[in-house]
Amino acid sequence: LHILNDALDMAKIDSGKLRLEKKPFCPLEVGRDIVDLFEPIAQVKNVAVRAHWHGPNADQARLGDEFRLRQVLSNLLSNATKFTDEGGIDVTFSGDADRLIVSISDTGCGMSEPDITDMFSPYIQAEDSVARRKGGTGLGLPIVKKLVDLMHGNIAVSAHLNVGTTITVSLPMPVVAKPQSPPAKSTDS
Repeated sequence: LHILNDALDMAKIDSGKLRLEKKPFCPLEVGRDIVDLFEPIAQVKNVAVRAHWHGPNADQARLGDEFRLRQVLSNLLSNATKFTDEGGIDVTFSGDADRLIVSISDTGCGMSEPDITDMFSPYIQAEDSVARRKGGTGLGLPIVKKLVDLMHGNIAVSAHLNVGTTITVSLPMPVVAKPQSPPAKSTDS
């Protein structure tokens, strides 16, 4: 089902049919949810997953597509968890009034320069022996890149073979007033 959804998302993006929402959301909740989702998988490998918020704007409500941000971070954290067998993974939220910046750093196997060059190409995976052991379709990172581009953001990669990888995503998601909860419905008759 996940592979099918990835293929459908790629087709929607490529055909220009994927529409983004712009609604207020809380990055703090997104960060906690994403870490909570991958923490059990990482714990089995004795890998720590930690979330950090830096700066006065890091945890303030933002305007943007929360669902697609979750998709980007899930794909990135999935890869970090998959390719990290010891050490840790840090998810760091920062930014200013206009941009949300999220970095995911791991102490995994890292990548060579050719791997970095090809990492956003569909169906391209790490070297064959690694791809066989770790699995995947080679669609996660291309979807991440296409979604970040669609949101008019930037993505940067820093990696060193056998040391780890840091992927930083910067998105134009301005700070907004915290979303108001709808008033409780009255039960008076």
